[in-house]
Amino acid sequence: SIIKDMLIMPLGVLKGPVLRRKQIVTYKEDNSGQWAKYVQDRLVPSLNRVSFFDIFFSPSATNVNDSYILERHRMHINELMSFIGVEGFFDQEIEAVLYAHESQSMAYRTWIDSAREIQEGHTYLDVLNEDLTYALEFWGMVRGRYLLDFGFSEVEVPNPALAYEIEAWIIAGRIVKCIINPGPKPYHIVSFEARADTIWGYSLADILSDSQTAVNSNYRSLINNTIDSSHPTVMMLSDVVPPGRSASTIGPGERLVVSRDILNTLLPGQQPIQYFQPTNNAQSIIAAMQVSLKQADNEVPSYEHGNAPSSGAVGTATGLDILIGQAEKGTKELVGKITSFLIKPAIEMMIDHNMTHSNDDGVKGDFKPQVRGVASMLGSQMRTQRIQTAIQSSQNPIGMQITGIKGMTELYSEFFAELDIDPEK
Repeated sequence: SIIKDMLIMPLGVLKGPVLRRKQIVTYKEDNSGQWAKYVQDRLVPSLNRVSFFDIFFSPSATNVNDSYILERHRMHINELMSFIGVEGFFDQEIEAVLYAHESQSMAYRTWIDSAREIQEGHTYLDVLNEDLTYALEFWGMVRGRYLLDFGFSEVEVPNPALAYEIEAWIIAGRIVKCIINPGPKPYHIVSFEARADTIWGYSLADILSDSQTAVNSNYRSLINNTIDSSHPTVMMLSDVVPPGRSASTIGPGERLVVSRDILNTLLPGQQPIQYFQPTNNAQSIIAAMQVSLKQADNEVPSYEHGNAPSSGAVGTATGLDILIGQAEKGTKELVGKITSFLIKPAIEMMIDHNMTHSNDDGVKGDFKPQVRGVASMLGSQMRTQRIQTAIQSSQNPIGMQITGIKGMTELYSEFFAELDIDPEK
C-alpha cells in the first residue's frame, strides 16, 4: 500500500513502532499431554501505513522531526477500548468517551471526506452506523508553562519557558493521552521523487501528468474526429426547415418543399441544402499522441512492463536485455529509497524500543542494522550474469574439454537456481 501511495500520492507514510494491544494465540501442553489454546492480551510494537488523507504536517516542514505532525484516526470502538491499560493513556477519559458515545461528532472531518467516502463506497451515515471514532494524534512542541498547567511535574518540565516535544491524543474534546516524547517521531516518509526544501515530493502520477493530459486530449480529439468524419454533414438554410421542425430532426430521404421565393434568394450555384464530408485527421492525431507517449516512456519505458516494440534495438533479444538492464536502474533506485527512508529507520526505532522497554535480554545488544535490499538485488543479478558469461564462454570445443559434462551440469544448475527454476523438472 505504501508503494502504491508513492506512485499516486506526494508521499507514502510508515508509522512505527507503536504499542498496540493485540490478542496473541499460544498453545501449551498440559500435564495430561493434551494441547490447549490460550488467548492473551499483550502490548506489542507494530508498524502500520498512514493514509495520505489522514496526516498533516506544518506548512514549512522539510522532514518529520522539524515539524509538528497531526494524524487523524478513524477507529472502531473496540480499537479505542484496546488503549485502556496502555502506558500514557488516561483510562478514565477513554471510559468517559465510550460512556458518552461522543464518537459520532463531525468535529474532525475535512472537506475531502465526502469525496473520499464516495470512492470507498459508503457515506457518512455508514460511518455513524459502524460506531467509528475520530481521534487526533499530535506530535510537536508545546511550551512548558502549558504542560505545567495541564498537570506535569517540575521534574518532567523543569523550565516553563522552554518548549518540549509531546505526544497527545484528543477525542471529542477530551485529552486521552499526553506524554513527553524524548525521541524522534515514529513516522517514516518516502516519495517517488523528492523536492528540495519541502516534505512533499512528486508522485509518478505528478511526473506523468503533462503527458497524460496531452494523451487524454488527443484521444478525445481522435474520438470526436472519427465520429464527425464517419458521415456527411448537412448545411441548410433556416428558411428550408418546415414550421414546427428542428434542423436536427431532418433525416436522410426526406422530401422538403422549397418555395420559389427561397430559390430566388440563392446565389448562383448555391443550393438550399448542401452536404460535405469532414476531413479524417486520425493519422495526425495519433502521431501527436505517440509523441506524448514517448515522453512518458522517459520515466517508465514501455518495454520494462512487457509492451516491447518490434523495431529498433528493442526488437532483438540482446538489445531488449540491455535496455531492460538500464531501465532497472529506476527500479533499484526506488527500492533504495524504500530501504533508506522506510525500512532502515523503522528497524532502528524497533531496536531502540527493545533496548528500552523489552524484558527479553536475548533481543538486546549493540546492534547496527544493515538493510541489504538493493545490495542483495545487485549481488544476485551480478552472480546470474557471471554464470551466464561462464556458460557462453564454455560453448566451444576447448571450453567443453575444460569444464566437461559435470562442470556444465553444475553451471546450468546454478543458473537455473538463480532463476528459481528447478533443473530436475
